[in-house]
Amino acid sequence: MNILCDVDGCICSYPFPKITKKYFGVSIPTKAIFAYSLEDCLGVSSAVVGVMFKVEAMQAPVFIKGALDALKQLRAEGHLIFIYTNRVRFMTDGELVDWLQLYGIPFDCLYKGQERVFDFHVDDSPAKLMGTNGLVKRKLLFDQPWNKGCLNITGKLERVKSWKAVLRKIHDDESRRCRDSRGEVGLILGEAHG
Repeated sequence: MNILCDVDGCICSYPFPKITKKYFGVSIPTKAIFAYSLEDCLGVSSAVVGVMFKVEAMQAPVFIKGALDALKQLRAEGHLIFIYTNRVRFMTDGELVDWLQLYGIPFDCLYKGQERVFDFHVDDSPAKLMGTNGLVKRKLLFDQPWNKGCLNITGKLERVKSWKAVLRKIHDDESRRCRDSRGEVGLILGEAHG
């Protein structure tokens, strides 16, 4: 399967309390980040947030529990992992590839808008997930404080709270496809013998 995956909020997390203290002198809990836009949450300009992320994006990642093991497992099972991240606003493609490799984040390719159908898209941004309509069969919204308010009025987003849940959805889909294809083969063989 082809799996499209975000980095921040899915594979890695930013320690927002530490970062806001460092850059703004204010301590806030992670749950206070109520929207995907940090500018809206903090009431600061995009330029200020851009400077902050330009520095923070190059730092060593804080991995979300189970992310690396799940990605390694998916690749070992033969799935292709495509990275789709807003980090490209703060890093060149080469810097991003180097950073992913340096920290052992398994991936096969950077997604740069090429026409391709994906079986799954894992992201913490409802807008990014919905922006891949037509390209993605199943959209997994990785649960974070900033997407709790998403009403999912289209019903196209499937909320997942952990990498175990991501793996379960992928493996369940794989099992269903195997059952469906065995049924089709049996139907074809039955017609051939009948």
